Amino acid sequence: MVLCDRGRISYLDAVVEKALDLAYQKASIEIAYVTSSVEITAAQEETLTAKLKSMTGASQIKLKLSVDSSLIGGFIAQIGSKIIDNSVKGQLRQMASYLGASVV
Repeated sequence: MVLCDRGRISYLDAVVEKALDLAYQKASIEIAYVTSSVEITAAQEETLTAKLKSMTGASQIKLKLSVDSSLIGGFIAQIGSKIIDNSVKGQLRQMASYLGASVV
């Protein structure tokens, strides 16, 4: 109601997102933003969740999935400030930096 009264209803999504983040943090639930080159199957989702649980020590992992075909293959996972780039695009970028080439 306060957001409407002060003309800031456009901030509602950000407020709700922050409130959910705080609730997840209190419940020891980590949010993992995963971008893959193709849609992830249920079995892959379970395997990824188990691996991320062991890496972070969190009691639960909530995956927020998205698809980006420009990754060519693999995925990128972000948990907090940690980024795991297991994509073909990322590997090509890393190889190019070793060789001194510039990649877009």
